[in-house]
Amino acid sequence: MSPRPTVPSPDTAAKYREVVRLRTVGLSFDDIATRVGYASRSGAHDAYRAALKWWGTAPVEEARALEEERVEHLWRSVMARLQAVQGGDEIDTDEVLGVVNTAVKVLHRKAALLGLDAPRQVELANVEGSVLYTDIGQLLRERLDMVRAGTLADAAVSDLNGTNSDDPG
Repeated sequence: MSPRPTVPSPDTAAKYREVVRLRTVGLSFDDIATRVGYASRSGAHDAYRAALKWWGTAPVEEARALEEERVEHLWRSVMARLQAVQGGDEIDTDEVLGVVNTAVKVLHRKAALLGLDAPRQVELANVEGSVLYTDIGQLLRERLDMVRAGTLADAAVSDLNGTNSDDPG
């Protein structure tokens, strides 16, 4: 991690805090530049990066927290809309289904963001249906063993010729 920049003046620190606050609520760097008084969006972006560096927040962690807050805001909005739709005299089934589908998408995004879903295992098969061998580490170890044994050149020639020395037939 690079060292912290020199201590910002109180005015600069206040501007940095405002830039971070405005970015957290979702404003663009153009809007932030206008509100905080920077000449351009790049000035606001530079201030944002300097603030993150000064306060020691890793950009990835900050971005994750920002994204999580946005997902939470979406969730609250969707749930408020769902309650409003259900509270009416007549229930519009299409609207309810649309809101529910949106809620499910928000939940999927939150689970992906927080790493809540279990890792997926995928098994690849060739056209005959037999499992493809894809462990790159194991393949590299086998190639190194072949190099040590002096048989790699023979294997490379047979691969080029379309024959596989591992095939029994």
